[in-house]
Amino acid sequence: AVITVTTVGYGDYTPVTVCGEVVACFGGLSGVFVLGLPISIIGVKFQERYYDMLSELRVQEERLRLLNVDKRLQAMRGMQALGAKILGPNAAKNGKLTAKDKEKIKRVTLAIFKEVDTDKSGIIDAEELGAALSKLGADVDIEVLEDIMKEMDDDNNGGIDSIEFGLFVERCIRGDLPNTTDLASSTSINAG
Repeated sequence: AVITVTTVGYGDYTPVTVCGEVVACFGGLSGVFVLGLPISIIGVKFQERYYDMLSELRVQEERLRLLNVDKRLQAMRGMQALGAKILGPNAAKNGKLTAKDKEKIKRVTLAIFKEVDTDKSGIIDAEELGAALSKLGADVDIEVLEDIMKEMDDDNNGGIDSIEFGLFVERCIRGDLPNTTDLASSTSINAG
């Protein structure tokens, strides 16, 4: 069995003389080195490549997560343009709204809310929210809509009522939106 492991033979032939035994020992040790050294190097290289592959995978996941955060930020910042559409060119100076501005926002958002609340339930879902934001001039992806829904849903009932909708639009106009750190921490990946 020892000779088989050393790759010299199967052990069916054995040396008879001392010189033959020395040559067989040398052959056995050479076989162990010839196989052992490359196998250990291959194993180490395989492990290095495997860790490199895992690192690349984590980088790709992080890149996708950050792209999602960027999409969300762009959508929410784009909603600040709502101020110009609702209030005109004098929209929210330095994030401050007058009572008149707030009343106008409330009227416009309530009218849009009633128009897109197709089932007349008093609560809009993601699809209806997409239609509402589209009417306000902010077209948003469905994934971002779901994130915006979470941001708007103050009472966590899974839907947006007219008050939550109006308050969110008002916050957007004021520029009171989540920052990059808030969004990045809310979409963290599992570090594995």
